[in-house]
Amino acid sequence: MKAKAGKVESIGARRQADVEREAHLIAEACARSNPSEEAKAYVRAHFDADPEDERRSADLTGEAMRLAVKEVDLGFYRQEAIARRVARAKAALGYESATHAERMLIDHVVMCDVRLAVVELLHSTTLSGTYSIAQGDYWERRLTLTQKRFERAMVTLAKTRALLARAEAFRAGSKLRAVGTNRAA
Repeated sequence: MKAKAGKVESIGARRQADVEREAHLIAEACARSNPSEEAKAYVRAHFDADPEDERRSADLTGEAMRLAVKEVDLGFYRQEAIARRVARAKAALGYESATHAERMLIDHVVMCDVRLAVVELLHSTTLSGTYSIAQGDYWERRLTLTQKRFERAMVTLAKTRALLARAEAFRAGSKLRAVGTNRAA
């Protein structure tokens, strides 16, 4: 124990006070768009020390995906299966070896795929019973737009990959030409 200005404070009590202060700063930064300078500094230092937490906190696509799945009450069992399906889809699209631009597009493709599956389920569920013409039109439009969004995401990823491959081939060709020029001299 340490004496401080006539009072004794334990190390455990000091740690508890620090944890409470950190929790307060994080809560302030989460609740306010313009928190105190102390809270801003704490969050910046926290993200510098823990980039993985920064990545998780900035994963708005993942949050959108969770909300899309939550739109239909599937229970934990199906939600877990969908989360694993998402991980497999990302792996199949080469997420780990992708450039940053490709990763953003892969996230978008997978998000569109999940959203399409949800809309397909809601479309089928709604239109399997009795429904009005307005409901039928609504679900047909929603499904068509969701399909178009998914298709655009896939095409954009494919075009981006083709451009990146051409750029890489161009760079490799430029290096070979440069090496050939140096040898001739």
